[in-house]
Amino acid sequence: MPKRTLVTTSDERSWPEIDEKILFLGSWCIKHNQEHILKEYDFMVMEPFGISLKEKSRNNQFISSLINEITFELANELNKYHGTNYSIRYWNILFGHWLQRHIKVIFNRYKLIELSLKKKEIDRTIRMCSENFSFIPTDTLNAVEKFSDDEWNHNLFILLLNYFA
Repeated sequence: MPKRTLVTTSDERSWPEIDEKILFLGSWCIKHNQEHILKEYDFMVMEPFGISLKEKSRNNQFISSLINEITFELANELNKYHGTNYSIRYWNILFGHWLQRHIKVIFNRYKLIELSLKKKEIDRTIRMCSENFSFIPTDTLNAVEKFSDDEWNHNLFILLLNYFA
């Protein structure tokens, strides 16, 4: 099977030359104004992850368990750091919503990379570099914006690919 370049964003700087085969990680990698360009490429688009009811149920159980485990550990560490003895419930009220959002997003991106590497022959990906890039949001609204941002997701996918390397 011929090797493919994994593309994680609609930013064409991350796309290979026309003579290379492409695996787009999802439909978000192709904007409507790029469809005319695709006629020149040999490409595939990964199927969405976790859309069946069985997969959703299994993933939600795993994520809930992971969130509970991380909440417990993080609450203990925060109590030690601050010299307090607040309950898990207290800390969950304080950071639970934030933690759930982040875990769900990272889990989704992790599974997409895992599936793309299992199902397809990936040869490489093209990393875009940015001097001013930061994963750290300024607030909750900025975090939600970043979860949909091409550059943020591209950098997260690159980080996850390094994990699998």
